[in-house]
Amino acid sequence: MTPEQRIELGKKRILSVLKRHGIATLKMLEQKIADAGPTPQRVDPHLLTHSRTQLQQEGRILTRIGLQNREWHYLPETDPAVVEQRFQELQELHARTEARSFTMRMGQTAEIAVIKALQQSKSNFIGHFTDLELHDDSTMYMKNDPDFVSGIHIRGGRLDYILFHPEAGPMGIEVKNIREWIYPDRSIVKALLAKCIQVNAVPVIVARRISYSTYSLLTDCGVVVHQFYNQLYPYADENLANLVRQKLSLGYFDVRVGNAPDARMQRFFTLNLPAVATSGGISLSVLVSRNASSAGNQRISGSRIEYGDDGNFGCSAIMPSPLQSLPQSSSCRCQKYPPPSPRSCAAQMDILWPR
Repeated sequence: MTPEQRIELGKKRILSVLKRHGIATLKMLEQKIADAGPTPQRVDPHLLTHSRTQLQQEGRILTRIGLQNREWHYLPETDPAVVEQRFQELQELHARTEARSFTMRMGQTAEIAVIKALQQSKSNFIGHFTDLELHDDSTMYMKNDPDFVSGIHIRGGRLDYILFHPEAGPMGIEVKNIREWIYPDRSIVKALLAKCIQVNAVPVIVARRISYSTYSLLTDCGVVVHQFYNQLYPYADENLANLVRQKLSLGYFDVRVGNAPDARMQRFFTLNLPAVATSGGISLSVLVSRNASSAGNQRISGSRIEYGDDGNFGCSAIMPSPLQSLPQSSSCRCQKYPPPSPRSCAAQMDILWPR
């Protein structure tokens, strides 16, 4: 199916959802159309945004602004009384899920799940909470995020965790427990890469949902990605979780309460991540630049990731020399042939996706 056909499918599904539910935000539409339903009927968020925009331009859906300037969409033919009733029922609940006092604790919930998975995997890492055993998750915990590696200061922010692998070296882990899918042009991706290159760490993104374009592009550049599919809510907010999961509420069916890592996350940190690191497929350096043509950019042998001012995102890999320095069994993500075939690849894509 072409992107244009997907956009048309997205338009049909948006109209169907709004007919059943009366009113919805884009996040609610994404949950019901991108995350749920038969796989052939799913439309990824970047295309669904186009679907929504076209329907607005055609006058087939209307929009009103709610709390926190959130856009709510509904059909022109829907009874205004129904729209108003649903709007009043849902907007305050939706606002509760976006209140900073809640999202900060929710972010920590996934970070705690990751640290528990790292501990159970017997990994060597830095980054920790100081008071997990002292109080419940109704208030924020104190967390020490690493900002130094081998005496090198990480400028531009801290990493959530840094794992040390005997072959791959340091691995910078960033955890995102958000509803939005992670796309390669997002600021959180650029920030992670910028931080990791300073300490020559392998970037690792752990998030609820990661788009296929992010996986396809970044893994070719030596980045490791893992999506855990559930948004984790603090134990203290179990009542809120029960409300948002309801089908005729926000419909966030993937919400799970608690900070215990599930079997999939535990397997990633115990088996998958060490296996990928040992394979040699991620032992590449990463370079981030604002403009590929900037003369002052540092050049590092390894994988290059470049963001152009025009919105273009590029990835290319330059393997170490000589080729014989890597064992025959090594597997490089940036190359499509086993050694000693030519070891290079390139990926270019346009990420001008309006949101």
